[in-house]
Amino acid sequence: IQAIFKSLIQFQIAISNQCRRSYKAFTPTIETILKQELEDDFTYLLVQQWPNSKEQELRVGAIMMSWAMYGTSMHYMKNADGRSEDEYIEQIMPFIKKGI
Repeated sequence: IQAIFKSLIQFQIAISNQCRRSYKAFTPTIETILKQELEDDFTYLLVQQWPNSKEQELRVGAIMMSWAMYGTSMHYMKNADGRSEDEYIEQIMPFIKKGI
């Protein structure tokens, strides 16, 4: 989970640094693609972990996780307040590990 967060944040930073105008214009497209990729990956992992569960039910959890991770990465982009990616991720990990 930490590696995924870090990858999302680094990806967002890299794209926004290349061209701010294009980044802003393509943010909705980037969001859609990233959330779908995360959803697919999380669905796969959840199916592996709970093979006797219905995939459609697991997909709902995958959707929640993908949207939360993408949203959190965007929050970092807008509100880093001088914190490093690692500091930010460390701050949010207790909520993920223990649940909200």
